[in-house]
Amino acid sequence: MLPKPSLIDSRFRLVGSVMFAIFSLGMLAYFASGIFGILNGEQQTSSSVVDGKISHGWGRMPYFILYAQPGNTGKIGKVNVFADGMVDPRGQGYTWHWANSTSLAPSEFAEARISEDGMWALVNITALMPDFNKPGFLTNTAPCLSMVVVNDRVRNEHSSLDIFVIDPATPASQLVAPFTHLDPNSVQHADGFWQPALDNYGAAQNAKYTLEKRKVPLGGAFWGLPSEGDHTHEQFSMPVIDNKGIVYNSWTANQGCRTHKCTKIDVTLSNPLVDVVAPISIKAQVLHLVASFGGFIATFSTIFYLVFVRKYPPSEGEKISTELTLFGCASKARCSKAEHKESFSSLLLPLAETAV
Repeated sequence: MLPKPSLIDSRFRLVGSVMFAIFSLGMLAYFASGIFGILNGEQQTSSSVVDGKISHGWGRMPYFILYAQPGNTGKIGKVNVFADGMVDPRGQGYTWHWANSTSLAPSEFAEARISEDGMWALVNITALMPDFNKPGFLTNTAPCLSMVVVNDRVRNEHSSLDIFVIDPATPASQLVAPFTHLDPNSVQHADGFWQPALDNYGAAQNAKYTLEKRKVPLGGAFWGLPSEGDHTHEQFSMPVIDNKGIVYNSWTANQGCRTHKCTKIDVTLSNPLVDVVAPISIKAQVLHLVASFGGFIATFSTIFYLVFVRKYPPSEGEKISTELTLFGCASKARCSKAEHKESFSSLLLPLAETAV
């Protein structure tokens, strides 16, 4: 409770009023500067780490965009997608081998859509999530993904590929070639670009990447409304970890690489941890600002009552009125002095008898 300057001795009431005015102005300035900082200052954030091994906390896989660079005679003809150590929304896992044979990820959860001009391919595996508790068949250590990009031309045709990683929450309306409507914050470019290989043994240019994820704040104000969610979006990094050069095996040959140029892109998810930098909502910051007033009021009251003390000792009536009792036992009528003495004596009498 705030002190009342009107209760101060008239000789010093001005001092109390000045103290109260300074405190009030200070509180007003603190609140105004706090609100200004919340609305116009840097966005406040909190940091945490999500373990992808717990309840599939890593989340959904991203979109991949493959781009055949302009000026090339070769285009993207086909993309085969293989999942290893992944799980779908039904909880069913996928590995490289089903019934001892190489298998494509099922079409309802893995789609490769190629543009009409053959310059772009959108690989959609956003329904799949990595399962870090069940290592993949191939790597035996971590979930991974393989994309075999088959050129539409044969022998001596050239097509270099760029690879982009896209936030899985990207609206479908933005996922249309040539992808000019994508939010730049949701797109990350993978390291390097690759030229396919071809010979009679089914060779493919093999590029190996690692995929990592983090969550960062979205731009703009975050008011903390239920419809805004946590106001973060996912960012992916995909550095190359090994360029194995040309690989020769029957597996790539079976994907069409015996007759057409191919690029084999292997992506491994070796880190199950997701760094989360979440914004603190304006609502939460304002509530914290208001809650901090309690500490200021307590400090001011302490200082005030250290400076101003009781002018007179408390009267008998004040002593009676300040007597405490249990909750629910308070009386609505004032207690007379005689009744107070009687209740006080009834309390002391048993104590005196016990002492004797």
